[in-house]
Amino acid sequence: PGERVSYGEKYGLTLDFRSLDIAFTLEDWGHQAPVVNFCSPRRPHTRKTCYACLTGGRSRVVSYETPFQASPQDPAPYYPVPLADNLEKFRRLKHLIERDHPHLLLSGRLGTYKYLDMFQAVGQALALAKNRLGELP
Repeated sequence: PGERVSYGEKYGLTLDFRSLDIAFTLEDWGHQAPVVNFCSPRRPHTRKTCYACLTGGRSRVVSYETPFQASPQDPAPYYPVPLADNLEKFRRLKHLIERDHPHLLLSGRLGTYKYLDMFQAVGQALALAKNRLGELP
């Protein structure tokens, strides 16, 4: 097959996303909380997770999440960047996709270009499927 080209690249409407670098380390954890969120611009990472606190085990595995600006080739865009120009690009892209692929269902963070918690994304997908399955003969 040929090179993968997204609709955004094809039409010059590439959307901005943030992604995450998740680094795992072994260290002692002196806190009772399994997750610590950091909201300071002085820290490069935004979250630290201690897996032993989540599982009740003795693991010393800790992860650090550090956000970065995703490129179009990044395999894991996590978070939309809903600035006015991106929202306009998304509106135009959605129109083109619906025109070219009328049976394609768009959902989730990537399909709606909105930040969604997982329960919202799953609920949206279930509602969309129920709506479409109800239309079948």
